[in-house]
Amino acid sequence: MSNDSGYPENCDPSRNQSGAELTTLLTNAGQSALIDYMNTAVVFLETVVGLFKGLDTYTFLSDAGIQPSEDSVSYTDLTDAIVKATGFTPKFDCEDGSIYQITYYFNLQGALGDANFQGIGNDGQYPENCDRSRNRNGAQLTRLLANAGQSALVSYMNEAVVFLETVVGLFKQLDTYTFLSNAGITPSEDSVSYNDLTNAIVKATGFTPKFDCKGGSIYQITYYFNLKGALGDGNFQGIDIPSFVSSGCPDTVAYLPKSS
Repeated sequence: MSNDSGYPENCDPSRNQSGAELTTLLTNAGQSALIDYMNTAVVFLETVVGLFKGLDTYTFLSDAGIQPSEDSVSYTDLTDAIVKATGFTPKFDCEDGSIYQITYYFNLQGALGDANFQGIGNDGQYPENCDRSRNRNGAQLTRLLANAGQSALVSYMNEAVVFLETVVGLFKQLDTYTFLSNAGITPSEDSVSYNDLTNAIVKATGFTPKFDCKGGSIYQITYYFNLKGALGDGNFQGIDIPSFVSSGCPDTVAYLPKSS
């Protein structure tokens, strides 16, 4: 799809609204609770994605000489590699002798948006302020909340899980670092052509993202999609950055290495 400012047939371009305008419209319509939900969802998503970015399991294992392969590897070696990198032990989930999921555990200190996340080991221990007798699985929590008249909260939690799984799934597919490195573009102090950056990602994905720059350096890349169907099982079709969205990047930009 070319970046021709076109909208899907069921979209009205005259109704393009900024975040502030949408907030005003929803408030005037008596939907303040929806605004609170949306703001909380954004903070939640940003927090989880931030944690996800910081837990580069592939790098943790490859630094210890462990690469994906058909060969078996010691469970102890896997665990030790991640403990060395993070300082705490995750949970490995396996099926038919293969790992399919790794879960990290944290204690949260403070409010979600500006909290301090402290990694904790998967050792079955509970913090002092936790009551082990109240340990509940998902089905038990659902029944407890439903019996307490909190069915709406259960629905919200289920929707939040689907939303998060979908976003993280898309995030994993959009390996921007690989898209750029395949075109010979890697983080450095040198400037790089904005067109070269764009062309590299278009070659890999078929559509143009939005680059956000600050002080001549890229700090964020945003991909746009049209969704056909429901969130959980719909079809996400990548689209070019809409014509009314500005990147704010100069012709040459810095693609800097991550700060330590």
